[in-house]
Amino acid sequence: MTARQVFLYLWQLPQNLLGLCLLALGHDEAFNYKGARIYSCAWMKGGISLGRYIFLHFPTSVDVCHEYGHTRQSRIMGPLYLPVVGLWSATRAAFNLYHPGHYFDSFPEDWADRLGGVYIDIDGKRKASL
Repeated sequence: MTARQVFLYLWQLPQNLLGLCLLALGHDEAFNYKGARIYSCAWMKGGISLGRYIFLHFPTSVDVCHEYGHTRQSRIMGPLYLPVVGLWSATRAAFNLYHPGHYFDSFPEDWADRLGGVYIDIDGKRKASL
């Protein structure tokens, strides 16, 4: 591990510790993507990014890139990620605090899409390439 990787891990320590806790629930498959570790988990509904750990039910390219965008948010915000991004994102999802079909149109999801390379194609569909 390089000094930069150690720093990033410690900078995101609250998220990484929660990610390690979720890792204990098990996973089906795993792969690396740009310094993050992606886990396919049958128990996961949707996806969550916690530091360098990303958990997805079924990792599509759009979902991987979107959650990687959250990983980049975590790298930028460090210990502020959970109270600013995580809490707001979880609250919006849990209580449906968005217009149907527009979950990704506002903070912090639109920012995660931009950071992860997710874009809207000519037909209005979200796309990404790994």
